[in-house]
Amino acid sequence: MIRATLFVIALLSVVGCVSSQNDQSPVERAFQSTLLTLPSEGLGPQSLQVGQCGLWLWSQTDTAKLIFFSRGQTGQAKLRLAGTTQTLTQRAATGEIFGQFLTDTVYVDQSGGEVRVSLVPGDELIDGQRISSGLITWTDAEGWQIKAPVLGVRACQVK
Repeated sequence: MIRATLFVIALLSVVGCVSSQNDQSPVERAFQSTLLTLPSEGLGPQSLQVGQCGLWLWSQTDTAKLIFFSRGQTGQAKLRLAGTTQTLTQRAATGEIFGQFLTDTVYVDQSGGEVRVSLVPGDELIDGQRISSGLITWTDAEGWQIKAPVLGVRACQVK
């Protein structure tokens, strides 16, 4: 009797897993589409002029993809998430100072969305510093959020 009950439960579980995407609620479809928002490619190479400093952030899930870059003291940044590259404008910055950057920065994107960048500075480097961990939270104009854990480096071009 117990074996038959376990067999029926297992069979129902398998049938439930085989159901089509059309049977999913809008929330389930939105959740699955969010899982697909990791960038298929990152930002291209970013360079600095002598005297400039930059902040490079990579996705912790795929460190081969640069997803965020900002030049110090410009109030501008680039973000590559969900298959698009956004140009960001800084709205606020708070937290601890590390180089020409602060640990908590808020940007706005071109469509009225908000991007929050929270960073934890790590080890000092020659002419820079590691970012041991961080989080980018992108909230679009409709209120949907994408959260991307990041790591990175801030560095300055001195010569």
